[in-house]
Amino acid sequence: MNFQKETDEVERLRKKLEEIQKQNEELEKKLVQKEKHQNDIGSRYLQAKKLKTDLHDSQKTIDSLKQKVQMAENETRSIKAELTKRDRHDASLKNELESYGNLERQFDKIKEELKNTKAELEETKSRLSKSMGDKLTDNNPNIADLSDKNRPTKLAERYQEIYDNEWTDAFETLDEIYQNEEKTTSILIHILMGTRDFCEREAEYQMDQIQKAIIQNTSSPGRRVPTNVQKQLKECRKITAETSGKYLYQKYNKELLNSKSSTARRAGRVPDFVAACFNMCWLMAVQDPPIVFSQNVDHGDTFNTDMYKAYTRTGNKVDFVVWPALNLHTNGPVLCKGVAQGYTEVTRRSRSVPAKSRKKNESYETTPENDTDTKRDMKLKTNTVVIGGRSIRTSDEGLENDKSTTRRADKIHRNTPVARQSRATFKPKNLSYYDNNPPSNPKPSENDVDTFWRWREMFGPEEARRLLGQDYDICLKYLKGLGVI
Repeated sequence: MNFQKETDEVERLRKKLEEIQKQNEELEKKLVQKEKHQNDIGSRYLQAKKLKTDLHDSQKTIDSLKQKVQMAENETRSIKAELTKRDRHDASLKNELESYGNLERQFDKIKEELKNTKAELEETKSRLSKSMGDKLTDNNPNIADLSDKNRPTKLAERYQEIYDNEWTDAFETLDEIYQNEEKTTSILIHILMGTRDFCEREAEYQMDQIQKAIIQNTSSPGRRVPTNVQKQLKECRKITAETSGKYLYQKYNKELLNSKSSTARRAGRVPDFVAACFNMCWLMAVQDPPIVFSQNVDHGDTFNTDMYKAYTRTGNKVDFVVWPALNLHTNGPVLCKGVAQGYTEVTRRSRSVPAKSRKKNESYETTPENDTDTKRDMKLKTNTVVIGGRSIRTSDEGLENDKSTTRRADKIHRNTPVARQSRATFKPKNLSYYDNNPPSNPKPSENDVDTFWRWREMFGPEEARRLLGQDYDICLKYLKGLGVI
């Protein structure tokens, strides 16, 4: 009985133990689950914490972006305000420009009216002057119409300017080809005379055609318009001379291109000179009476200083004409002096005798004070000295009156045939020429003086002294005694 009770007790305890084990297993399972759950909670907590940190950073980023957006909006509003302000300013400027444009148009209109008024006033003055002077100036060249910008005195000034400018350039161009001063000047004169002949023919033909058109008669050459009408026709032709001259110059150019003459070919090398000569000759031809060139002067004729200026040498005879003189009309007074090369007929010592064969006293017996022949050559009454075969003025008055001639002589001096020949043929002398015993007061020959000037001009004083040696010092001393240097 007791055993049974113990057995039952054991069985009960066993069952209770099993239940406890089951409960223990369940508790362990719950513990495991709880631990797992706690781990999950910790992991989620860390994730939540991380998310919270990320959220905080994102919030900061969002706040920063909001600030930037706010700044951008503020800047946008500022730019819009500035643009609005500029639009208003542009509109104001546009209104001002329109107002300025209106004022400018009004100013241009007033300026045009003033110009027209001045033109009408000038035309009225011109008509009044013309009507008062027609009776005086009719075929009377001695009374000039001061309202005419192409009156003879003005044409004389233009003629001189052509010689100073276009002629000089043309001379340099052609002289490089022909290397001959006289030939080059002759070619330029032929070109000038060619334009003169053409203009005189065209002027005569033009007047003839105008008269025929007025009287409507082309078959009776003897019939002419009245004298007073002819005067008006000539005046009309003078007024339109510059315009008609442009078309005639084109016609003349075509003639030159079609011509086979040597003058036409040479004229093609100096177009500026041809244009200047043509314009001058046409304005001369339409004067009433026409302005003409002086009569031809031949070599050996007396040098007329009232009609010609010296080119690079003076003298009592004409060597060749460089630039023709201008006369107011045929056989009329000189309107503008021409330019001519002069020379003096004097008896000179023969240069063919060798220097050493001359007597020593023959070259040096005359002192500088008494050497009138050399003084005449080296310092003439016109205040000139010989440089490279040319006479150049030395006095202040000469320079003032003949600047263009001196400038031209300096400009082309190095290219002259004399200079080229001297460089090729001259042989400087040394002390042996005087047998190493030069005279105490020597007088150089004319050739030595000429060479002295050429070489001093071309190479300078120092180089000329080195090349010429004793001759340089002799010439220098001699010329100082004359007062030239």
